[in-house]
Amino acid sequence: MVVDDDADILDVVQRSLRKWDLVSDGFTSPVRALEHFRLNSHLYSLVISDLKMREMSGFDFIEQITQIKPDIKVTMMTAFIRDTVDIPEMLRGILKVDSILEKPVGIRKVCLHVRKQLQIG
Repeated sequence: MVVDDDADILDVVQRSLRKWDLVSDGFTSPVRALEHFRLNSHLYSLVISDLKMREMSGFDFIEQITQIKPDIKVTMMTAFIRDTVDIPEMLRGILKVDSILEKPVGIRKVCLHVRKQLQIG
């Protein structure tokens, strides 16, 4: 599952994942993504979420999905770590975040990251 309220970013990430034969559901609404996840958590092994979204922060979204499925792998994708070196450690201390991708991030890096997290190839 990929959640980013920027439709353009979501589209590029999903198209790229498909080219790498990686299936994902994408949501621009974290609220709708959470509703879907509640009903279908068994379908997901990895969630990639933006940090700053309009309807719900990535912090709240991740906190709620990890309450539903504690063993879900979580990747935070954000542009807000560039100026603050300690934020990744802070995130890991507050939330169950397995990894962080800093925007802007290359599509190849995202796809390789997903394969690594899912232990594919």
